[in-house]
Amino acid sequence: MVAAVNQWGPTKDADTLAAVSINNVVSALLEQDDETLAHLEVREAMTEGASAVRELWNRAGTWVNHERADYLCALVFNRLGEFAKALEAAERGRLLIETHGSEDVDHAFLMLESVQALFGLERREEGASWLRQAAAIAEGWDDQSLKDWFAGKAKPLYGMLG
Repeated sequence: MVAAVNQWGPTKDADTLAAVSINNVVSALLEQDDETLAHLEVREAMTEGASAVRELWNRAGTWVNHERADYLCALVFNRLGEFAKALEAAERGRLLIETHGSEDVDHAFLMLESVQALFGLERREEGASWLRQAAAIAEGWDDQSLKDWFAGKAKPLYGMLG
């Protein structure tokens, strides 16, 4: 898919439209059950789609689009059990935030993806530390629905603490 993206000349409008569309497809695939995700074609569509979104946003988007593309990559790799790649993507997104500005919500959710990856890599102590830091960020939010969304995403990770 990335090869196909690279074949057309970059135009901001086309790249943006393609990035949003492919992002939506990959996000829908993330919600599929484990049986569906066991199919190689589905796994490839997810990883290639996330890579294409990242390439497209790198061509047409802002730094916020770039870090959100890294978040999508982290989500995909964690869902597929490729924890080293998930951690790399999440850390890349967090570095963009630290370099360019303040996106506390995105930062906290990227941290959750780092936590999941660290747990998957058997780096529990480091993961637990990141989980506490992410929770501290979320506590400062005013939006209750956002806090609830964060809590729902964090709950399985707390369960992994043992």
